[in-house]
Amino acid sequence: MEKIGLVGFPNVGKTTFFNVLTKAHRETAPYPFTTRGKNIGRAYLDDPFLEEIGEKLNAEEIRKPMVEVVDIAGIIEGASKGEGLGNEFLSYIRECEVLIFVLRAFENPDIPTPMEEVNPLKEYEILVSELYLSDLQKIEKLEKKFLKDKTREGREKYNSVVAIREKIEKGEEVSDREMGLLSSKARIIVLNTDGSENSLKWISKFKDKTYPCPLKLYEEMEDMEERREMEDYLKKEGNYSPQDILWEAFESLGYIIFYTVKNRIVSAFPLKIGTTAYDAAEKVHSDIKKGFIKVEVANLNDFLKFPSWVLLREKGFLRTEGKDYIVKDREILEFKFSS
Repeated sequence: MEKIGLVGFPNVGKTTFFNVLTKAHRETAPYPFTTRGKNIGRAYLDDPFLEEIGEKLNAEEIRKPMVEVVDIAGIIEGASKGEGLGNEFLSYIRECEVLIFVLRAFENPDIPTPMEEVNPLKEYEILVSELYLSDLQKIEKLEKKFLKDKTREGREKYNSVVAIREKIEKGEEVSDREMGLLSSKARIIVLNTDGSENSLKWISKFKDKTYPCPLKLYEEMEDMEERREMEDYLKKEGNYSPQDILWEAFESLGYIIFYTVKNRIVSAFPLKIGTTAYDAAEKVHSDIKKGFIKVEVANLNDFLKFPSWVLLREKGFLRTEGKDYIVKDREILEFKFSS
């Protein structure tokens, strides 16, 4: 399952974010390292199209797409050298495909911060530098290894890692994910605000896009009757909801959604962009892939107008495709297979 990691300093709101997304109710407290190691949970993606399909079919069950969220214990400066949870923290980051940086942009004298000031930009710079330093250590080990290899392949690998090291030393972006570099992972920047102008002022100080979100407010709103109205108000003020951010992380992984409808059960499945129908079948069940014959495909808009395979076939809106068909976002698939 796709893993999204929540990273940041202690007491910035990572576990609050984790709780809102996963409904896990993990402990939060106003002191450092409440989370030891990591919390892991599953977060459902709210999908209005899935709900609409369910309504059209009067579905008995709606199965939302989900991702795995990892709440990683707070990092401190010097983690790449083993400070705090150090290497343990960095090993958890390696497991994740995308990183959500949770940064503190709220004032609260009752909740201490290791930096002794509220400065989310500085937090972000320290966090990123720790990733680069960790990568640099890894690259230097590889350099020594490949330097001993006198073959042509060894020289090519050595030259490649030297080029990457030089980029890291200059603070440039590194895109080589195959080497498992932490600094090459997709990043999303979340400012944990209190909704005030003072906390929102930090948005303009970042070069990259940031997502302001008052996480504590969203946690408190969870069971309120006025939740929808409050969410609308917060969005008008320029805030993003935890679900908005989760979708951003999901899409940054290069995923799309496809749907299936079976026995009044409507399901949504995450799928990597460019995946064939044959491989998509395994998302539903491994037996479907083994016995794959063909797949019938309906466009979402057509399905919402004519929510019936019979009607879609009559109208000419149903296509039959083979193993090599590349699945598109928001398509409804009906797999035909031999058992």
